[in-house]
Amino acid sequence: MAKDYLIDEATGKPYIQGKSAKYRIDINTGGKFVKRTTREEDNKLFRSYSDEGVAGKSKPRINNDGFYKENWITPKKIKGGFYSRWTEETPFELGEKGKYRLNPDTGKKFTLGDTRKEDENIFQRYKDLEPPREADGFIREEWKSLKSIKRKSQRKPDDGKRDLNALRVNPETNEIFVGGDTRPKIPTQDGKIYPQDGKIYAGTTWFIDDNGFYSEIWLDVTEKECKECGEMFLAAHKNRKLCNDCSIVKTTTAVQRQMWESVGEKPCFAEPEVKMRTGCDDKPKPLTEKYFEKKLGVWRHYCHDCLSEINWARDIFKTYNVTAEQFYEELEKQGGVCAICKSPDTNTPHRDRFFIDHDHYTGINRGILCTKCNSMIGKQAGRDDPQILYAGYEYLARALLVNIQIVNNPDFEIVGFTQVDKDLDLKDMMANLKSALNKRLLTKPD
Repeated sequence: MAKDYLIDEATGKPYIQGKSAKYRIDINTGGKFVKRTTREEDNKLFRSYSDEGVAGKSKPRINNDGFYKENWITPKKIKGGFYSRWTEETPFELGEKGKYRLNPDTGKKFTLGDTRKEDENIFQRYKDLEPPREADGFIREEWKSLKSIKRKSQRKPDDGKRDLNALRVNPETNEIFVGGDTRPKIPTQDGKIYPQDGKIYAGTTWFIDDNGFYSEIWLDVTEKECKECGEMFLAAHKNRKLCNDCSIVKTTTAVQRQMWESVGEKPCFAEPEVKMRTGCDDKPKPLTEKYFEKKLGVWRHYCHDCLSEINWARDIFKTYNVTAEQFYEELEKQGGVCAICKSPDTNTPHRDRFFIDHDHYTGINRGILCTKCNSMIGKQAGRDDPQILYAGYEYLARALLVNIQIVNNPDFEIVGFTQVDKDLDLKDMMANLKSALNKRLLTKPD
């Protein structure tokens, strides 16, 4: 064989000149190293020259002696664990597409589940749809670690539900971990000890570890301002906008919803002042339509009573610029009754709140009325005109005097319209009315 290589005077290495540097060559073949050539001193396998950089996207890597850098790897570190080292003694079976390496323990082809002794990887398949290895004609193989197989088998199930018993409990709160929790300083129920590196909890994977618990995700902390309450809080996710307290009210996690459905009850997350007005307590309530509504298949955060109160408070503030606190303060000043008829009842079926009476021209809020009084003085009747309402008062007062005059007359017969003395002075009319009432001449008809 003709000598087609040179010897480097400085290092004594055989080489072939390349475009930018020298290729060290295999003295046994007189040419460049090929993939999976075995290096005698450490049995490592040749992988590549760094003559084109990484995937051709970076500059070549050249050593100080002017040679291209070489990449040598051990058999068990080949990407994905696909290959082991083949030798001339490796048993094989010749197929149409190449050589199939055989299991030395059985003398037959590898089958799914066979374990490789050197790294305990699990055989998956022969990659006979791909070209065989150029170096020796063996069909490529796919091997996977037991850990990767376990991870793949423990992906998110179709129903999206977790095993609640596999959720690790925060030993400092005796509750499952929630977003923002710092690493606990004491061991968990399975004896796990966390490093104190300042990271906070950001969620769980679907992979169950050797202790039977979901693996957690811990991320570095950033300080952010809560968009709801304005307080500063520690967050792991850059897109998080609410602190822990506000996020409990605004959002719920899939794990929380699953826990509530498993026990058939959940708490109402309304603010304390809302619960005080509705009489709602902090005890969990059954997950039924009697207590909660569903929106997009998810139970609402608030019970029926609190949700109604929250929506009403939002509506009166939007319409009248009156807060719920201002409404109840004004109603207390009125003694808890209608400002006109003094009725403690709203006088409307299925309505337990009074109306806010306002001027339809200026928009000022005048007081709190029942339904009937609000209609009486409003656009449908009194039209917000005091003169009309006063004329109506005189009209009813005069008619009332006639009733007083005829109440003790059993022979009175209603024919046409009863005449009322329109010339009677209002002061005299009121005096006569008061006198008649004092004598109890007026009786209510059956």
